[in-house]
Amino acid sequence: MATNSLAQNELVHTITWYIQLRWIAVAGVMVTVFITSRVLNIVNHPGPLYIIALLIAGYNLAFMGIFRKIHISSKSSGVSKTVTFFANTQITLDLMALTLLLHYSGGIENPFIFYFTFHIVMASILLTARAVYLQATLATFALGLTVYLEYVGTIPHITLSRFTQPGLYQQPIYVFGVSFVFISTLFICTTMATSITRKLRNGEKELVQLKENLEITNAQLQKLDRLKTEYVLKVTHELRSPLSTIESCLKVISQGYISSRDEKKRKEMIDRAERRTEALLDLVNDLLDLSQIKASGSGHPTELMNICSIVQHLADFLKTRIEAKEIQLAVTLPCGQKDINEKACLSTPCGMALIRSNKYNMDHLFSNLISNAIKYTTKEGKVTISIKDRGGNIELWVSDTGIGIPQTDLPNIFNEFYRGTNAKAHAFKGTGLGLSIVKRIVQIQGGKIGIESDVGKGTTVNVLLPKENMPSLES
Repeated sequence: MATNSLAQNELVHTITWYIQLRWIAVAGVMVTVFITSRVLNIVNHPGPLYIIALLIAGYNLAFMGIFRKIHISSKSSGVSKTVTFFANTQITLDLMALTLLLHYSGGIENPFIFYFTFHIVMASILLTARAVYLQATLATFALGLTVYLEYVGTIPHITLSRFTQPGLYQQPIYVFGVSFVFISTLFICTTMATSITRKLRNGEKELVQLKENLEITNAQLQKLDRLKTEYVLKVTHELRSPLSTIESCLKVISQGYISSRDEKKRKEMIDRAERRTEALLDLVNDLLDLSQIKASGSGHPTELMNICSIVQHLADFLKTRIEAKEIQLAVTLPCGQKDINEKACLSTPCGMALIRSNKYNMDHLFSNLISNAIKYTTKEGKVTISIKDRGGNIELWVSDTGIGIPQTDLPNIFNEFYRGTNAKAHAFKGTGLGLSIVKRIVQIQGGKIGIESDVGKGTTVNVLLPKENMPSLES
């Protein structure tokens, strides 16, 4: 769009310059006719030449008025076809005017016949290559017809006194030689001019495209820089809060604001600093995990992994937390087994739950999902983990009967450092990075993730991961 607009503006600018140049041409014709007729006595009939010069001035004046209207119209509607037609019309009239000037100043005997090449050069700037060749053909036809009609005597030949030998226009060898040189020069000029113009236009388009690409890249870099700054501010804010708390707790103790006898108060301050240190350490660990996942993507060595085994391992690892909250854990696997080990799983139909990934990413994905479900589920609640085979994918459901997530928070729940408003209200410890890490890993795996939740009823996270085919027993 920008390239077309630039081409339109360039065409308008060139036409304006062409109209101004025509005034110089009119003045040049007038001066040349005056000198050749009054001083050099070469032109014996200057009258028609003055009239043609005045006609050129007249239609140029008309072109100026018409072009103002076309220019205004093209600004509002971008009518490029009208502007191109206007340029074509000017070139055609100029060729006709030059043909008449040559007829009344010696015809083929006048060396100014090669001035047609100037019009071809101008046409190559304003018009398409096809239009330029048509103009060259028109110039050849117009001059050829004039030379022929003078040769057979249909129209009178105007001789230039003391400039050429009389009767050259009727000598076949001279007429043929000059005509051949003229036509070949005209079409060679046309080919060269259109080729050069085409290369210049292509180069101009490439420059415009490069400029647009640079502007887009610059805008993207500015956006990335802005996002980086925002990210640093978020990280700084998240780090400053626990550090400030730790500092204040330690100052209260170190500067003696608490009596040495008040052991209970001192312990409260130390416990508070310890909790904030743990929260700070969790945040730093999550930031390191997220940064490593972002930086490496799927760069870790991959292996064939069984989701069932990973889930079972994590369930065993989190068993203490599950029992402490008296949470009921239900696990549904493709093979229908609940208690499995890796070898048994790989040799049973549950082997359909295979994916190709790296242990680092998968441990983070499932530990975050299951830990979240346990953390936000109230005492005596229920956490359900379901793994299903969906053809070319493995579908994982992690559901809980916890506090849920408000609908207004759901669109932002995967954003970094974002935590649900009710999670903050209940003072649940968290960094707001867990689901961000999960989503990033799912994207690396080429999968999809979704979430549904109702406040007070619980949350369900759905993950779809591409499945790896079961390895052949023969291999």
